[in-house]
Amino acid sequence: MNSNLKKLIEVNQFDLEISKFNPLIEEKKAPIYAKSDEKERYEKEKLDLEEKIRQNEDLLNKSNADLAAVSADVEKITEKIKDSKSEKEQKNLGMEEDILKERITAFNNEIDTLEKQNEQAKNKIDELTKKIEETDAEIKKINDACSDDINRIKKEQDVVSAKRQKVALEMDGALLRLYEKIRKWAGNSSVIPIYKNACGGCFIKLSDKNVIDIKRGDEIVHCPHCGRILYDGEEVGISIVPGDSKDSKVQDSKTTESSEVAEAHA
Repeated sequence: MNSNLKKLIEVNQFDLEISKFNPLIEEKKAPIYAKSDEKERYEKEKLDLEEKIRQNEDLLNKSNADLAAVSADVEKITEKIKDSKSEKEQKNLGMEEDILKERITAFNNEIDTLEKQNEQAKNKIDELTKKIEETDAEIKKINDACSDDINRIKKEQDVVSAKRQKVALEMDGALLRLYEKIRKWAGNSSVIPIYKNACGGCFIKLSDKNVIDIKRGDEIVHCPHCGRILYDGEEVGISIVPGDSKDSKVQDSKTTESSEVAEAHA
């Protein structure tokens, strides 16, 4: 088998192994993410309440100013009623006074409602602040509990990454760059064994010539349909079963692009 192909298969297998560490890390971090989401919800609710209080304060300032103005008008009308000599004028002024007093009652009710809302919001903010502090403590506790496991997993991943890097440096640079380009869309199935004389990635049947070239292993062979790099799994003891990997599904646009790349490097 072509030495570069052997190294490429090895690099791909290392990439596959490296990717298996990520779900393990994410699994350990899952409780932290859950608590962080919980904290974020508390913080958002707190910000919303603080904004509501600011809006209510603006309304309170306006209502108090309006109340003061109407109260002043009532005082003036009361004085006019006292000074008035005409019964008709007193009656008209009295009606105007009643209307203004109704407005005063409405302003007082509005002010009372806004003040109660702010009081409730402030109490809720105090509760949320306490919950945020408690959640922070829980996040730290969980983080401390799982940090050793995460660090251990990362160290194991780093060991595999170092092995991968060593092999990658021994490869032809152009081939490695091509592999990385294919890997952007094909993931771990970028370099894949054939399956029943078909591409192990897109599972489209290969021509007899393609199969012969792949089994010979003298050169790098791409799938003419999707552009993945193919090899004979039996020779290296690697096999594939349809549906093993989600990476085997390829979009048409990406397939066309990768096929052009394959032809350029054939």
